[in-house]
Amino acid sequence: MSSNSQKPSTTGNNNSSSWLSNILRPRSLSVSIESCLNITNSDPSLPLDARPILPLLSTTQSLGSRCKHLAAFSELCKSYKFTHLENVFFTVQDILESSLPREARHIIFEFMLACIMGQYSELGMARVTFYASLKNYSNWEDFSDMYRVLYALCKGGRDISGFEKNISKLLIQWLTLSIEKQDSRPSGTAIPYLKDLLHLLTVTAKFNFALFEEHEVTFMIHATHRAFFASSHLDDIEACLEFADVVVRYRFVPFDGLKLFLDILSVSATVLDQAKYWSIFQNLLRSHCAHSAILTLCRFLDEKQLDAEKITLMRGAAILLSETAWGKTGGKSEAYMVVDSVILMYFKRAVTNQHDTINTAILKALIIAVQSTENTLSFMDWDLVWDSIDQCILYILKMTDYNCNNDIHLFEKNTTTHIKTITAFSRIAEIIIQMYTQKSYSGPVNRLMEALYKLRDYCSDKTALLLMDYYVTEHCLLPSTDNWLNLLKEMAKTFFIHSRVSSVVRFKMLTIVNDVCAFVKDFYSEVIYESLVIDMMQGLPNEANADIRQAGIDLLVSSLSDCQNHVIFDKLVSTLRECARCHCLPAEEHRDYCIGVPAMCGLSELFENLLLASNGKLCQKTFDIIAEIANEPSDLLCPYGGPKIVALDLLLRLRCPTNHHIHLIQDNIVEEPYTIIYSSKLQMQRRKDKKEKRRKEDSLILGPPRSQMQQQQPLEEPSKEIVFYPNPNLVSYQPNEGDETTVLNINELLKAYIQIISDSPNWYVVQFLLKRLPQQLSNKHLFCGASPSINKLRKSLVKWTSNRKFLENIKNLPINVKRNDLAVHAYNLLTILISYRRIFTDPKQDQDEIVYAFYVGIMQVTPATRLCINSLAVCCYEMPLSVTKMLNEILQRMSQIISVSSVSVHILEFLSGLARLPNLYANFTGDMYKPVFAITLNYLQHSRSQQQPSSSSPMASPLLSSGPNSALNSPISPATDPGQGALKQYVLVMAYMVITVWFTSIPLRERRKHVPFIIQRLLGGNVKMIDEQTYTCIDMLSRFSFADVDLAPEKSIVSKILMGDHEQNSTKQQSQKTWVYGHTLLTLRTAQSVGWVEATVRRPSGTISMMCYLENKMKSNEIDYQTLPALLMMQYQPDLLANKILQENTEGKEEAIGNILSEPTTPSHPVQSISHLRKTDASIDPGFLYLQLNNYPDLLRGVEISPPLSNDESTTRTLATFDRIPVVDFHKIGVLYVGKNQRHEVEILANTYGSPDYVRFLNALGTIERLRGRNGNSGGLDREQDIDGRFAYFWKDDVTEAVFHIATLMPTHLDRDPQCSAKKRHIGNDYVTIVYNDSGLDYSFDTLPSQFNFINIVVSPHSISTEAISPKHALAGAENTFFKVEMQRRPDMPDIGPLHEPKLVSAQSLPGFVRQAAIHANIFAQVFWQSAGAKREYVTHWRERLRQILRVKERLTAKTNSAASTPSSTPNLNQEPNKSGFSVEALLDFTKYT
Repeated sequence: MSSNSQKPSTTGNNNSSSWLSNILRPRSLSVSIESCLNITNSDPSLPLDARPILPLLSTTQSLGSRCKHLAAFSELCKSYKFTHLENVFFTVQDILESSLPREARHIIFEFMLACIMGQYSELGMARVTFYASLKNYSNWEDFSDMYRVLYALCKGGRDISGFEKNISKLLIQWLTLSIEKQDSRPSGTAIPYLKDLLHLLTVTAKFNFALFEEHEVTFMIHATHRAFFASSHLDDIEACLEFADVVVRYRFVPFDGLKLFLDILSVSATVLDQAKYWSIFQNLLRSHCAHSAILTLCRFLDEKQLDAEKITLMRGAAILLSETAWGKTGGKSEAYMVVDSVILMYFKRAVTNQHDTINTAILKALIIAVQSTENTLSFMDWDLVWDSIDQCILYILKMTDYNCNNDIHLFEKNTTTHIKTITAFSRIAEIIIQMYTQKSYSGPVNRLMEALYKLRDYCSDKTALLLMDYYVTEHCLLPSTDNWLNLLKEMAKTFFIHSRVSSVVRFKMLTIVNDVCAFVKDFYSEVIYESLVIDMMQGLPNEANADIRQAGIDLLVSSLSDCQNHVIFDKLVSTLRECARCHCLPAEEHRDYCIGVPAMCGLSELFENLLLASNGKLCQKTFDIIAEIANEPSDLLCPYGGPKIVALDLLLRLRCPTNHHIHLIQDNIVEEPYTIIYSSKLQMQRRKDKKEKRRKEDSLILGPPRSQMQQQQPLEEPSKEIVFYPNPNLVSYQPNEGDETTVLNINELLKAYIQIISDSPNWYVVQFLLKRLPQQLSNKHLFCGASPSINKLRKSLVKWTSNRKFLENIKNLPINVKRNDLAVHAYNLLTILISYRRIFTDPKQDQDEIVYAFYVGIMQVTPATRLCINSLAVCCYEMPLSVTKMLNEILQRMSQIISVSSVSVHILEFLSGLARLPNLYANFTGDMYKPVFAITLNYLQHSRSQQQPSSSSPMASPLLSSGPNSALNSPISPATDPGQGALKQYVLVMAYMVITVWFTSIPLRERRKHVPFIIQRLLGGNVKMIDEQTYTCIDMLSRFSFADVDLAPEKSIVSKILMGDHEQNSTKQQSQKTWVYGHTLLTLRTAQSVGWVEATVRRPSGTISMMCYLENKMKSNEIDYQTLPALLMMQYQPDLLANKILQENTEGKEEAIGNILSEPTTPSHPVQSISHLRKTDASIDPGFLYLQLNNYPDLLRGVEISPPLSNDESTTRTLATFDRIPVVDFHKIGVLYVGKNQRHEVEILANTYGSPDYVRFLNALGTIERLRGRNGNSGGLDREQDIDGRFAYFWKDDVTEAVFHIATLMPTHLDRDPQCSAKKRHIGNDYVTIVYNDSGLDYSFDTLPSQFNFINIVVSPHSISTEAISPKHALAGAENTFFKVEMQRRPDMPDIGPLHEPKLVSAQSLPGFVRQAAIHANIFAQVFWQSAGAKREYVTHWRERLRQILRVKERLTAKTNSAASTPSSTPNLNQEPNKSGFSVEALLDFTKYT
């Protein structure tokens, strides 16, 4: 306070003048309010009188002074109590005039506020004065101050005493004023003071409702209603709701104001959160006007004359009603109970307005209804819900023109559109669909599906699938439902034909149509195919989705498989043909598959189905399309193989029996994973399995649920592979034109093959064809009508192989495949074409060309060389004249490549087999044999060059534990592969065997000419390392160079008489001595008859026995009673008695054959020994005897002087042991007959007879002989009591013998031997078994399990000629009847022989071919068993005999001269040079001195 103002306060303390003296004081003096009031001297407990300041506030004072003093007084009023304040107000009341400044008026209102705040309870008349001034004051500029004063005057509405009768009117007046002043206010902003006024009105009503009449409350509601709709600001709206809440909470809503009250709540429900209005409405429903409130809201929904306000009210009403009936906060247990059906009925009426906002509101309300968990809708209520939804659907269809632009996604989340109904419908549809899928939907399902069907053009994937599943489940798409076909067509049109639909939906629709077609095919197939399937499939060739494309193809295939209408069939199959076209270009690398493959698989499946259905005409149409695709040149460049490879897969499986009726086989060649054909087959199998599974679980099938049916029915057996039986209406060849069967054009098939081989650059396609074509070509009856194409194929193959241009167009060869290796496939085909020789255009010339092609194949060593050699072996039997023509060139070429390890064994086997076919080299002259020896000798030289000298070690043999060693006799290394080690030994054995069999094949007069050449090449310049095999071979040469004699003697009757062997109790002692010299054991034994001596010469390659008579007279008195009869018998056949014994049982022999075999006839041309087929010379050259008795080979040219062996038991045992070592290669080979459909061991062994072809095969396989009393080796068969049968088949040549253990010739006693162990005792111990497989099934290798079961040679009838049935054409039938011969071996055995791949052999050549293959296989099995099983070297019989002789010689030398060191097994050439000065080669060449 200023100093001037403080002064009056000081004087005031000294004087206690009255207030009048203050008034009379001069005005010019500066007087303060405090001085006027004399506050300091007043009693604090008493109020002060305010009148002393009136002069300072009077109108005589300036406005500024008045305002200043009033402001100061206002501050004092906050701290002190005053009286007569109304006088002060009256004094300054004039300042409130609107003409005065706003600041001056503000001071007046501040004065009133100060009075009210400072002394509210002591206001007295000032309270009324202040209220009256506010009531009459209307300056809008001061409205803020007016409100503050009024608010303070009534304590925020809590105290209205003194003006309770009209404060509501004042507030309503002010509300009206504030609303009227809003015109200049920007839209969206709050109305000034409206919120404050409503708040004051609310508080006033809250604390003073008892003072208001009902009509006053109604006026308040009206005012609030006006304020509510006048402002859109959230604060104002919330202020209105606060008043409404107070009304319904502390009073009640008058009926006259109920509608207005509900207007406020309805609109609030559209703009505010539920929490801000819901408690108000809930309290309303607890009041007595709840029913009226509900009806009022329902009437809102029944409005027909719509405007914006009514639409808003309808929205709010829908919200309030839905929340009341079904909302989570509805609290129906506490509030008014609302009937759902009434509300839903009014909802239904509301949506008939076809207004977007109303539809949206109703749909949102229905969302609450359907989501309610506490008050679920009844079934009838759901009908009302669907009535409302249907109206909304009609509105959507109308507004979107049935989604003609495909821009409305009605059933998808976050649907964006200006039509709000669509959004709301999308939401409620999502909820209902979710309820349906979760099985919580309790309404009528048909209404839901009808709605989805109406909106099918708007359906999402989920709803479309839902609709389709419903129709499937309810069988709406089957004939049991009215109008099913039209419904199916509409569904297919919407969900498949229209490309706007997603691939998932289209795939589902296609699957349904497929199932329906399968279900109704027996009654409506043509109707549904013509009216639906054809239209659906028109766009399939252009379909990009792989799954849909595949499903469409499946539909086409299933439809075509059942279609009998040729017109419909042609339309559908043309579509399938278009789908099978390849659209790949070489430049298109982004696609990893060819789109034509699935359709081609479909065509293949269609052909199989039609083939099973025996529909010949449709089969022919399908075959023509497949053949057309196979012949299509445009897709040769497809990088994936395309449809062509699938077409080949089918065509290459075509087969037919002798009657030419077509059938299919299963492809048994396993393709590598991830190849096209592998993937196609895998997918096809998966689709079949899936289809079968769906068929079993198909909801289209009427009856109980599948789960119940599965419980009732037993488990089904696993599905079996499809068996294709010959089609009765479809043939590959029609010999009689009158037949009604349909003929396939097999020529087109072969044309496709030739084109692909010739022009295709795709290695995978060509390889696929070449792997399977030989198997198909082996089915000769399939190509009976395709002779031109067969000849074209043969001609092309010969040309390609001869010019070395086979598959020259291949571009994409793998890195591991060399181009030179490709010729293997050509030669495979040519090998099969050997069996077609009879239909060749020029048989002689064409056969010569094939043989020449094989000859070209061995001109350089490639992977095809082995195949060519084996094929030439087949040609020796099937094309003997052509082989004879080229034989010299073939042998010359083989001599050049014999050193190649991969072909050496096959060349030697070829030569071994060739030696047993003397007709092929019958015209050979002396020098023409030389290439044969050159081949084997070259190999031996090469083999020696590969051997490294090694230290000697004992070698095992079949009979002795140790023996002599040589450079080639090396132990089997454990680290070496047993199979390869056995193979090397086998080749060596074969090399020496070839020398032997070919040397014995040379005419006797020509043999000695070849000895020097053979010995020279055998030694190979390395005379210091002569091995045992060489010695035995040279010994063989010395034996056969001058005579054709057996390798072992057979005691004659004369010998037995002279030597006295026939006498059992002879008392005369015989003198016998044995000497060992060179490689010879010489035994001389004197006979009982005087002058007779038996000389036995035992050498490695054989034994000879001679009867010698001493012509000198002997001094003896004994009378010889035996010599004269013996000499007389020598004039006749010595073996007369033996032959007589055999002839005595001729009748029994024929009877036995008749009982055991199906054809009881004696072989018309029994097999003879090879030696009988050659020109033989019975003379014996003296050189033969000289070499047998000479000390040969005596490399030191010295005479060995040694005493004879002791004549004791040891010597006897030694000779007996030596004599038990065979002098020939003996083979035991089992023969089994497998009857029709036989698989198991016992049933096969129990067979007692076979087919006529089997009997003819046996008769040519060997010579049947009586077992009882038979001399010689019988392979373990009983020769005394017929335990193993009465007869057996034998075969032999000069150095080889074989016995065949034939199961059908052995006794069968199932009663006492149910497992046929007696038969298995022999056959199970044979290394090699010939299996004549008449079962029609594949023969398993382990059918007859055995430790010694190494190799099976399986003979299966393959192409049986019809001529073979007629006896008149037996020869032609044998030429045209072919058998498939294949070799099965243990997994650890390498390949040998010509049967690495199965061969087709004619019946005429079959026995000899199989016998030779069996002998070679048995030799190898013996070698393999010794090297791989016993881990020791295989030793031939001749080598073992040599070892025995050397052991005897070694023991004798050690005994004679114990001080000498043990000599080596073979002469040590380094000890001392021969005295004669001759070379070793000259010493071994016995032709120089014989």
